[in-house]
Amino acid sequence: MPVLAAIPAILGGVSAATGIAGAVQQGKAAKRAAAVAQQEVDLKKQIIAAIMPFAQQLLALGLDPAKILSSPLGAALLAPGKQAIAGESEAARRNLIEQFARSGISPGAGVAAGPLANISSQEALAIANLIQQLPLQAIGLGQMGAGILQGIPTNPVGAAGMAGQLAGQGMFNFGGAFGGLAEQLSKILASSRPQPTPPIVQNRPWDLPPIALPPILQGFGR
Repeated sequence: MPVLAAIPAILGGVSAATGIAGAVQQGKAAKRAAAVAQQEVDLKKQIIAAIMPFAQQLLALGLDPAKILSSPLGAALLAPGKQAIAGESEAARRNLIEQFARSGISPGAGVAAGPLANISSQEALAIANLIQQLPLQAIGLGQMGAGILQGIPTNPVGAAGMAGQLAGQGMFNFGGAFGGLAEQLSKILASSRPQPTPPIVQNRPWDLPPIALPPILQGFGR
């Protein structure tokens, strides 16, 4: 009978130990959740610090597109088009001079001056059209900057990816001011990849802490 009377105390001890173990697991889960939340906050701060100046530069282009005409970015955007136009014009000149040569006409002759001048005129007109389109590109870049800024609060990783993709193109470095931005963002995003969360182990009888037996059972079974 004394042993049977002690059984409720034993069961109560088991129940208390189970509750303690459950509380410990919940505490660990809460700490993990807090750590993940803090990582997200830290990531957002790093992204904001990295891309905010870049996005603001893009936005400034859209707000005052005429400035791009005298900016290093404007020159960089114009360079590929100018090179293509110059290459086509030079090829047209060579073809025309070869045609004149086959006809026995010197390139310096008066009859050759008109066609050669026409090629130069077409080249200048193509470059002028290219320059006129540049402010429109500035407006588009400004819209991209606004999109990056708008994406920071709700999707900082997406905003960082967009900024990194654009900054990775050399012409958008704003004279070298953002030359390493793409690599910086790549490192930030790589370091933020979530680590696997260890599974929460369910309470098992053999994992429970030892229970202090009542005095009547101490030494029982020896």
